[in-house]
Amino acid sequence: MKIKWLSSFCITLLLLYLLEPPLLVHAGWHNSVGTYGFEQSAMSNWCWAASAKNCAIARYSYPNVTLSQSYVVNQVKGSLVNEGASLGEGKIALSKVADPISNNRTYCYSTVRNQGELKSDIDNYGRGTIFYLGAFSNNLVIARHAVLFYAYRVNSDSIMQVKIFEPSTGDIITTTYNKLKFGTTNDAIIGSYRYIETIGFYK
Repeated sequence: MKIKWLSSFCITLLLLYLLEPPLLVHAGWHNSVGTYGFEQSAMSNWCWAASAKNCAIARYSYPNVTLSQSYVVNQVKGSLVNEGASLGEGKIALSKVADPISNNRTYCYSTVRNQGELKSDIDNYGRGTIFYLGAFSNNLVIARHAVLFYAYRVNSDSIMQVKIFEPSTGDIITTTYNKLKFGTTNDAIIGSYRYIETIGFYK
C-alpha cells in the first residue's frame, strides 16, 4: 500500500514539473524590444486600445508604431465610443495597430499563459503580451481591464517577477506572476483583479 502511494505521489510530482517546470534564476530584467513610449488610455474605457498600441510598441519599438488609439477604436467599434472591448475585439485592435508595420498574426486565448511561455515570449521573440484582468463577484467576471506585460526576472527563490504597464494611470507596476494570477497584488488600480485572458503576437 505504501509503495503504491509513493508511486502515485511521484507521478503527480512529475506531472506538475512537466506542466510548470521550475524557472532558472535570472537576476536582471529581461525586456521586450520596446521599453518606453507606452501610452495612457486616451479615454476612461480605452485600456484595451492603449494596451494594443503598447503591445505593438513592445514588439516593434516606439518610433515604428504610429496609429492612434482613436484610429484603432474607430476601426474596431465603428465610431469613437468610450467602451470596453471583448477579448476578440482586443485581438482585432492589436492586428489593426500593427498592420502598417508587419503582417505578424495575432492570437487570443481565453486562458492564461504559463510562466515558461511568457519567459519564452520575451527571450526568443522580444514581444510583450496583453493581459486581460478580471474582477469577480460570486465567481463570475463582472469587469475586465487590459494591461501590458513587457519584462520579467526570476529571483533567488525561483519566483517570477513581472513588469506591467497600467494604461489608466501610466504607472509601471512591479509584482509577481502568481499575485496577478490570483488577484493579490494589492495595487490601487488592479487590486484583486486576476489575470484570466491573453492577447499577443505569434512571433
